[in-house]
Amino acid sequence: DLTLLRAYFKNNPKVIYIVDEIGICDIDIEAMFKSQQEFFDFINNLKFAFPNLIKDYESIISSETLKINYLPYDL
Repeated sequence: DLTLLRAYFKNNPKVIYIVDEIGICDIDIEAMFKSQQEFFDFINNLKFAFPNLIKDYESIISSETLKINYLPYDL
């Protein structure tokens, strides 16, 4: 059930945001980890907690964010 999955993400301090998607995937999250091992542990725990719900996942790993500009903004 996606409601349980959303609650799982909401209660995980590593998850920064959750977005319900329309299209390819049902849920998109962003999370921050201190190490690759912490990331792999998160994925393994997720697959263990929801073995029949998680069919596939994709991950994008970024080591730093240089700048995010959501809207044009003049000072």
